[in-house]
Amino acid sequence: MIGLIGDTISIVAQETGTMFSSAQLGSVTPAFMIVFSWPLLRIKPTKGKWISLSLAILGVVSIVGFHFTGNNLLLGVIFLLIAGLTWALMSVLIELVDKKYSIIQVTFLGTLVAIVCLTPVIFIQKRTFGIKD
Repeated sequence: MIGLIGDTISIVAQETGTMFSSAQLGSVTPAFMIVFSWPLLRIKPTKGKWISLSLAILGVVSIVGFHFTGNNLLLGVIFLLIAGLTWALMSVLIELVDKKYSIIQVTFLGTLVAIVCLTPVIFIQKRTFGIKD
């Protein structure tokens, strides 16, 4: 599940979203991690975490600005939201799993699942975008 959600869906959505819009829109993952850790891990966000998150977002906006560019901006935003949600969910799920299994086992199995799931995506993208060997 972790390999499928975080290492496959999230990575494909991140790359696709960045291709259609811009990289600064992908900076929402920490916000989703705070939101997911609350119900799943029962870690209530502290005032400091909310302030830190706000300052981080403000920092990204002040450095990069609101220069949203791209061919299909709305599609890019949707993909980047999916990427942020799935990566944050994977990060929280790892906290639930590693109590039972070692982090090496979790990482190995997640990577194995990602390799199996991402291999067809590579060939599809190669054909779609005309990438040569």
